Amino acid sequence: MSNYRKFSQCLERSVKHIFTNLFKDPSIDEIFDREPSSFGKTVMIEMDGTVKGALRIQLPEPTIKSLAKTIDPDAKGKRFSETAEDVAGEMGNLIAGTLVNQLQYINHSIRLYPPEFGDDLLGTTTLYENVNMTFDSAYGLFMVDLYYKEK
Repeated sequence: MSNYRKFSQCLERSVKHIFTNLFKDPSIDEIFDREPSSFGKTVMIEMDGTVKGALRIQLPEPTIKSLAKTIDPDAKGKRFSETAEDVAGEMGNLIAGTLVNQLQYINHSIRLYPPEFGDDLLGTTTLYENVNMTFDSAYGLFMVDLYYKEK
């Protein structure tokens, strides 16, 4: 099995695990026929180890708002901009952590860095392989990209 296929399976399992177990959403699925039209927040988590690269998650505002109600029910009084970054960062940490856990079973050891926010973070990943997935969930659409280069 190619590394692309192994990494894409690990990424898909990671996202589905988080949504099925933490958010109680068994409807989560990868889709191929559409993408979100705009994004509210983009979070990137760099990784280093036997695989070098980054995980990028792009979340539209409606998806962030739906997730925020579950992650932080007391967020009603906060401004959306404060909550949006917290939710995006937490989603990045959850998915990246689960992905690293999955990759250890195919003999990879990876260290994660804290989440960074913004669309201009991709400059360092132009020569990397890429797994791009769009997911639909009960909370809305979102995209996840894994940029990787094996050492």
